[in-house]
Amino acid sequence: GRTWTGNTDTTGAQLRCFNADVTGTVINIVDCSTKVNGVSGGKIVGGNKASNGGAIYISTGGAVRIYDGTIQGGNVGSAGKGGSIYLDRGELGMYGGVITGGRAFQGGNVYMNSDLSRFNLSKGVVSNGLATGAAKCRVGNIYVVKGTLNLGVAGEPESDELNNSVRVIDGEAFYSNTDKTDVNCGNIWVTSNATMNMYYGTISGGIASRTQASV
Repeated sequence: GRTWTGNTDTTGAQLRCFNADVTGTVINIVDCSTKVNGVSGGKIVGGNKASNGGAIYISTGGAVRIYDGTIQGGNVGSAGKGGSIYLDRGELGMYGGVITGGRAFQGGNVYMNSDLSRFNLSKGVVSNGLATGAAKCRVGNIYVVKGTLNLGVAGEPESDELNNSVRVIDGEAFYSNTDKTDVNCGNIWVTSNATMNMYYGTISGGIASRTQASV
């Protein structure tokens, strides 16, 4: 398979999608199937020094659409957000593939930070994100501060097959602060300024604690 490995940019350690033009910029990520060049298992591996967006940073009219392959997030550091993907005023569409293993202070895998942010998770898996820090670290997998998160597609009849096709699983958030009012969330957190629509899918296995349950 083909792998892009992260660098040390301050935002978007591997791929940055940004365009101020109204039409924006669209980047399609596929699995490098035989229809393209005869290899499979495409992968983007995030870097370890981005302040936001360990693997991908999307902003100002940009759009990234994932059809297959793996986005393997990096570690964005003690104050970073979006270990795998940082979504700011853009669109993330997921129609297959896996986003996994991101580590950040907030939003281990995905962090959404604008009213114009939209994440359409129509098919695929977001898993094993980790949020960690001294205090107020938030959400192992998907943190929706602003914007819209759609799990599944409106109008589709719910079924076991569809529920298994969209999965947000095994996220973890932990910290050592003793302030009992400071809470965490393992898989998905949607603030009062954001919207989540769940048409079908599975959310499971999240852990929120003051001690790390896994490495």
